[in-house]
Amino acid sequence: MMALSDGGTLAAVLFPFGRPAAQPATSPDRTSPSYFLVASWGHSGSIWLAGSLNFHEAMCATVGVYHPAECFAYYPMHRDANYVACNAPVELGRHGFSVWSGNLDSSLRCVLGARGITFGPRDTSQLPSYVFDELDLLPAVMPYSVLGNVHGMTLGQLHQAYLAEPNIFRNRGPIVLDLIRHPVGRTESAINATVKYHLHNLEPLISEFIHTHADECLALERTFKIDFSDPRARAALHVYRQGLQNDVWAYEVREFPNTYRLLLERLQAEPEYFAHAFYTLTHGRLVADQTHLDRVFAEENLGTGRQSTTEHARPLAPREQYERWSPFERAEFARVSQRLGAPALYFPFGYDFSFVTRGAGDYGSWFMDMCVSNPGS
Repeated sequence: MMALSDGGTLAAVLFPFGRPAAQPATSPDRTSPSYFLVASWGHSGSIWLAGSLNFHEAMCATVGVYHPAECFAYYPMHRDANYVACNAPVELGRHGFSVWSGNLDSSLRCVLGARGITFGPRDTSQLPSYVFDELDLLPAVMPYSVLGNVHGMTLGQLHQAYLAEPNIFRNRGPIVLDLIRHPVGRTESAINATVKYHLHNLEPLISEFIHTHADECLALERTFKIDFSDPRARAALHVYRQGLQNDVWAYEVREFPNTYRLLLERLQAEPEYFAHAFYTLTHGRLVADQTHLDRVFAEENLGTGRQSTTEHARPLAPREQYERWSPFERAEFARVSQRLGAPALYFPFGYDFSFVTRGAGDYGSWFMDMCVSNPGS
């Protein structure tokens, strides 16, 4: 393992090209944009973060693997997709579009087609290069001085991409951070997303799982008085027992322990923390002033994102969300938390697990036992 800047073991064969996130540096060539990449496994507020960063007129951030025009059309990014499509150079089209392009508004599709921009699959392993190639074309349209992407890759994917091509960022020297969230909130987001967007496609896999583990699933139904024909129960079963989302989130925290991380809860609750993160991501070139912060922390913004509705509500705190879960969901979260050693793993981030019970109504001592028995996990 190579050290990043402070002697840490960031798996930083991973990021030898990135500047230390704790010491943002102003680019000597202020006529050229500076860059950042925020890695994430998802369900951590990626859409909210990118949209909130974009409240600054000199910042342009996209989400996921999408082409800029797609991203701005899909999500509340505070950037005009039609403006980009009409005014960005036609060379934007040489990178293609993602497999989700069928969701594009028909009028925008016509605009893009008229500009000669094509639709097709993308090689996501090349995202660290092509996302910035695309974003580099946008300052010709608008005077952006900072360009970045949130949730385009996970740390593991970025590691593999770097091993395959060490100069995948093409000497751009981006700041690289990782966005995380308390596992309770992330799990709730994963369950909701499964119900709203993925349940139909997952239906055969979930049915097969229930059939293969019929005795166990029947016992769960009897114990917790649930019915796995119910969409919410099926989604929770998938998240905990098939998708294993908590496993992959914990894996990245454990595998890349000294990565600089952004905590969604603090970004949404502490203006000073958001301002510091913004300053860091921009290499010290931009500042989130009070006007920017007022927009970020407005009630209507704190409830935005993939799940946004006409009723914008602040996300529930982990304890509040946990108490609203069914006994089955609480028991499943307790089980996976105990198996992964989650309380100790997430302790450095200040994430509280003291309210997590062993099972329905069982406030056992396993939380404290694990924190004592797994120091530094």
